[in-house]
Amino acid sequence: MKKIFFIQFMIITTLFSDVHKELNVVIDDKSHLMWQDNYEDSNVIVAEGEVAPIKYSPWNEAIAYCSNLELDGYSDWRLPNLKELRSLILLDKEVYPDTFISPYFEFVALSADESYWTSTPRENFSGLAMAVNFYTGTEHIGIKVTKYYSRCVRDTQ
Repeated sequence: MKKIFFIQFMIITTLFSDVHKELNVVIDDKSHLMWQDNYEDSNVIVAEGEVAPIKYSPWNEAIAYCSNLELDGYSDWRLPNLKELRSLILLDKEVYPDTFISPYFEFVALSADESYWTSTPRENFSGLAMAVNFYTGTEHIGIKVTKYYSRCVRDTQ
């Protein structure tokens, strides 16, 4: 049992040695990306007096939301492309059985029906764009008028 725990600890340490959480963001020093991990959507009421923790909107509103976001002193946020958002997917469900995303992220929509928009449009189809689901660990094509979540990103260099 101690050997298994040690191996899991080493995998976790290796996988996330370049990742850390600061205030409302998760920073990946290896990819030089800073990820939003603080959400508020005043349009969605979760319970009386509480605000939804995640932005939920069609694709064009997700693009605008990220480009207008001011968080932790930065205003150069954007919606990530498919490659960037896909980089957050973990491939080892044995280490983290409940999610395919790093445990550094505090706010994550987790169900088979909840995906995140990317800025990557579907080639030759103006009404479609790519999305990622962290519950299933997959990417898929979404219709741009469908409401999905947003996780904004910015370059640290």
